[in-house]
Amino acid sequence: MTYSIDDINIYIINYAYETNRSVTNLKLQKILYFLYGFYHSTTKNVLFDEDFEAWAYGPVVRESYINYSMYGAEIIPPHNNYLDLLFDEKLKYDRDYNSNYFDTTFDSNTKSLINKVLNLLLDIPVMKLVELSHSNIGPWYSCYEEGRKNIIDKRLIFEYFDNFSNGAIK
Repeated sequence: MTYSIDDINIYIINYAYETNRSVTNLKLQKILYFLYGFYHSTTKNVLFDEDFEAWAYGPVVRESYINYSMYGAEIIPPHNNYLDLLFDEKLKYDRDYNSNYFDTTFDSNTKSLINKVLNLLLDIPVMKLVELSHSNIGPWYSCYEEGRKNIIDKRLIFEYFDNFSNGAIK
């Protein structure tokens, strides 16, 4: 099953909050990239439909980046939906609503896999994630051109993470 990028974004941000960690827009972009790759290498399914582009600080999902760009390098607050960020001045985050929503959005195996990956990635400093995304044998490296925002072919991401998961990349 393919999920909405908005649901994935919100889940990552709220999971970080619920586990006493935080996410900036840059960290969100790196987490999306690694989560996307590890999810596919484990399930052989696509997590979301949006493309990654090769930007200076690594892979970026443009729609996601734009949606959270108002925070700059600041921590993105937890929220129940994107409209809350735009129109709810008090930003009333409802933990129960969030939990119930994602219990019905993701099956238990998907949620468990996402949580495992998030538990690993959320503890890695953002600039280390940037460095890891810049691997000279990775998809970003083969697509990046200074001043351009080239789309990273999904097949390159899948191959890279399949090789990584199979132990071919050390």
